[in-house]
Amino acid sequence: MQIWKNFLMFISIMMLLFFMANKTFAAAPDISAGSTQFDPFNMCYILRDNVKVVHQGRTITANRAVAKITSQKVWASGKVTLIQEGLTFKCDKVFVKGLERIAEIIGNLEFVQDGAIKITADVGTFSWSSKEADFYGNVKINIDKSSKVELDNKLNVKKKKINGIYAHVKYDVINNKIIALDKKFDSIPKAEFSEPDPIESK
Repeated sequence: MQIWKNFLMFISIMMLLFFMANKTFAAAPDISAGSTQFDPFNMCYILRDNVKVVHQGRTITANRAVAKITSQKVWASGKVTLIQEGLTFKCDKVFVKGLERIAEIIGNLEFVQDGAIKITADVGTFSWSSKEADFYGNVKINIDKSSKVELDNKLNVKKKKINGIYAHVKYDVINNKIIALDKKFDSIPKAEFSEPDPIESK
């Protein structure tokens, strides 16, 4: 039995060395935490206390996180902050799919862009490909009077009259434009991780 365990450990170490030699591994996240464990079988870091994950210009801080190297997925929970290029998301949990360039933001979501706009919601998603953020459930918007935030022409709403609570809001972060304001929305995502939370399942 011990020989089998030693063999599995050897294979795991060899796989790790292979990925380290691979060019794609150069894009692996920079990771730090008060407590750091590496699981060679699942190729993931299990992080607790003062967690910080920096990857491709994104910085995630949290109380707890799991970062999978091969799939470039990060699950984080507990006072989560996600920062990139003037964008700040704060929430209870976040699930980042690095290869798909998507983040799912869950619980007490607060979004700020360069102090020009603040959006709060129950849950949301952000795509680094489309540069669009979707906010769902009890969505509130606060726009600075001097900001350059615009409203899409099809909305037929003036900026000063968008106060209220919405079921769904879509925001284009590149063009600083609100492109959807829905009082009713049938497809609000559930406020949970898309996959089981590895932290809470252990």
